[in-house]
Amino acid sequence: MLGIMANYGAFLAFMFFTVDVIIQMHHIHKRKSSADISILGSVIRALAAFVLLLKYYLIGDVFLEIGQTTFFVFMIGYITMIIYYKKKKS
Repeated sequence: MLGIMANYGAFLAFMFFTVDVIIQMHHIHKRKSSADISILGSVIRALAAFVLLLKYYLIGDVFLEIGQTTFFVFMIGYITMIIYYKKKKS
């Protein structure tokens, strides 16, 4: 029972991280600017997310795989928006 609760808890944590990235993406899109956001910091977060994604696939935990994959995909979208609006501004 505790293992099931931990799995769902981990999945929910990834969803919360993903919702946070979606909110930030909405904020960037609304302002049409990513001037105050560090590309380097976002890329480092995406690389860390990718390393964890590989680890979760090796472990074979489906909940962690789904959550981390979703988070990683949205991080890539987030970085794409940052780069797009930084280039658009210059």
